[in-house]
Order: sequence, then C-alpha cells, then structure tokens
Amino acid sequence: MRQGDYPTSRACMEQYVHLVHTLKDTAAETNAWMQLGELGSLQRDYKSAVEAYENAAQIAESEGQVGLLKRINCNIGVAPGHMSLEDHFNFLGHFAQIGYEGAAAEDAQR
Repeated sequence: MRQGDYPTSRACMEQYVHLVHTLKDTAAETNAWMQLGELGSLQRDYKSAVEAYENAAQIAESEGQVGLLKRINCNIGVAPGHMSLEDHFNFLGHFAQIGYEGAAAEDAQR
C-alpha cells in the first residue's frame, strides 16, 4: 500500500471495524471508528468523518469512557470547522481573483 492511498486504507479499516465488532472488542472498534474519522478528514470528506466519530462516541459513551468521549467530541467539532474554514478560504481566493472592485460589483447586483 502506498502512502496517501486513502481508498485502500478506508477499505481495510472498514473490514477491521467489522471484525472487531464481531469479536465484541469495543476498545478496538472505537479506535477503528476514530481512524475512519481521521481518514475522512484527511480526504476532506467531513460528513463521513463526523459519522465515524459519532460511531466512536456512541461506543465510548456506552462503555463509560468519559475522557475518550471528550476527545472524540472535540474531533466531531473540528471536522465541520475545517469545512467552514475551507469554504472561507475558497471565498477569499475568489475575492482575490476578481479583486475588490469586482467583489463590490457582485455585492451590488445581489
């Protein structure tokens, strides 16, 4: 497997989630969901990242892992923040391309 081969990494981790779920190894399953969340974030697929982190949070909560749950909840908050920041930078890039006068003209048309 090559570095940055996210589809293969995701497929392997999904198989691992299924395996550890079958074995009822909740610690490993929580970790696997967290890894899937990280993969989603690295791929800028923030929706799948949040879903994976939420699965990890559900297991951590049911197991009474309060410290781990806090860390997972931080990740749940950070993923959408990255998406918002990315949107903001895209807007700034567009603004830089058209220049200030072009942006003012666009705003006037709205």
